[in-house]
Amino acid sequence: MSNPLLGVGSLTRIRNFFLENFTGSSGTNLTAKNPDIGTSWSSLYSGDIILDGGRARTTNADALYVSSISPVDYTITAELTPGGQNFTGFACRVISSNSFYILGADTAGSLWTAWLNNAGVWSSIASTNGGAPVDGTTYTAGIGVIGSTYTLTINGVARLSVSNNTLSTAHNRFGLYHDFTGGSTADFAVGLPVK
Repeated sequence: MSNPLLGVGSLTRIRNFFLENFTGSSGTNLTAKNPDIGTSWSSLYSGDIILDGGRARTTNADALYVSSISPVDYTITAELTPGGQNFTGFACRVISSNSFYILGADTAGSLWTAWLNNAGVWSSIASTNGGAPVDGTTYTAGIGVIGSTYTLTINGVARLSVSNNTLSTAHNRFGLYHDFTGGSTADFAVGLPVK
């Protein structure tokens, strides 16, 4: 497991408010497991995310699992392994099942990408093919959620930075967003950013 106190690129966490190492019996739904630190997960979509050998993966449909912390600005660090030629990544500023941002890997388009779901309407807000993601490759990802600016670093390299004020910055729910893919996540932590 990576050290949850180390920063990723320019993102440095100084205190963990949430930590999830996805340990437990393989096949267990993530909602049935308490995180190592923080508030329990809840599911907002029909898809299931299960434990699988120290990782979290989707089994049957698109999945959005969320939790929350008190601060509204934070950083997420995790291991991300895209798969299935689709999107694997993270959600932030989650208001409901149809209003949130996602950042991560879209291997069908060979892109690192950020999307806005606003009242059920999806919009691409940023993308790059720099260091294009590859199915089955594990990356260390860092997500910065600072006001209305959202950043994505991969293996310490800044890939995306986008400002978007469509959704209120008062929302502090975050989570995992996986299309129905072979992708997975491990060593997930959320902490305070250094400003």
